[in-house]
Amino acid sequence: FVQEFYTFPFYAGAPKLPTVAHDYFAKTALSQVALFVAIWEILTTPAIIQMLTGESDRMPGDYGFDPLKLSGNFNPDKVKRFQ
Repeated sequence: FVQEFYTFPFYAGAPKLPTVAHDYFAKTALSQVALFVAIWEILTTPAIIQMLTGESDRMPGDYGFDPLKLSGNFNPDKVKRFQ
């Protein structure tokens, strides 16, 4: 209801009615999101297939991504318990 009466100044070119705005953004922003999700799925599918067929020793959910080294502060027994 509010979007019909006020728009942000930087958003002046966008449609004003909700139904038209939905169609507008479904064609532009949603397609970009779908593209990024498709790329992510394509890149991660081989790792998932390897895990499911037993070709790798990676545990489910263990992506090896720990940039802050949070698991390095614990002793191995605690890390094993949380896994």
